[in-house]
Parts: sequence; structure tokens; C-alpha cells
Amino acid sequence: MKITQSLITLLFLVLASASMAAPTVYICGVQVHGMSAGGRSWVPEEVLIRVDHQNNSVVVYDDLIHYIHGAPIPAEVLKTKGNKVQFRWRLSDLPTDKNSEISIRFFATLDEAKKVLRLRLSFSDFFDEPRG
Repeated sequence: MKITQSLITLLFLVLASASMAAPTVYICGVQVHGMSAGGRSWVPEEVLIRVDHQNNSVVVYDDLIHYIHGAPIPAEVLKTKGNKVQFRWRLSDLPTDKNSEISIRFFATLDEAKKVLRLRLSFSDFFDEPRG
């Protein structure tokens, strides 16, 4: 799942016009650990993140966000300490291949000095099917 170049261009145009204080935009590749047996994962391969320290805000965008919302969404900033920003966002009503929906809460820590994003997912509204 790659975000197309036109979506990245659109995001940069929106972000550039949003503020004169020049927030920082990161395009983060994500290394996935713990893939499902079918090779699928709810972890996005790329996440675009805009950090605006002046307004203490973070905006995130990836393929799942594009699928659900069609545009970047704000994340909740939890803590800013030194070069690290901790934030989270939630995606609800994601369809699964089992004719059900799940919600995912994403927890992220961005180390701006090291240019490293750590991403953790927490699932709700999801139950394993019984097996015999």
C-alpha cells in the first residue's frame, strides 16, 4: 500500500497553506513486525506526519486514513519532551473480511532528532472466531 504521488502533493499544498510558521512534515516508512499468516497487516507501510510545535498539533495521513476519511486527520498530542512527540489517533468502523468492523487506536512516538517513528496498534470491537 503506497500513497500515490498526487495525494502527497495534495497534502503538501494543504500543509503549506495552513500556516506561515512552517510545520515539519515527515514521510515515515514503517517496518512491520508480526504479519498475519496471509501476509496482511493493519499497520500502514507509510505514514505522513505533520508536526506543528507552535500550535502543539499533529496531523497524520496514511492509506487507511485515506480510505476512511479521504484526507489527513488530527492526532491527539499526548506529550512533547525534548525531540520526542507522543500522539495517538483512532480509526473506527474499518471493514474486515469477516463481515464485521473493527476500531484501531494508533499510538506513536516520533523522535525528530533520530528521524524514527515507533508505532503501536490497539484493536477494539474485534473477537477471534471460535475454532474446533
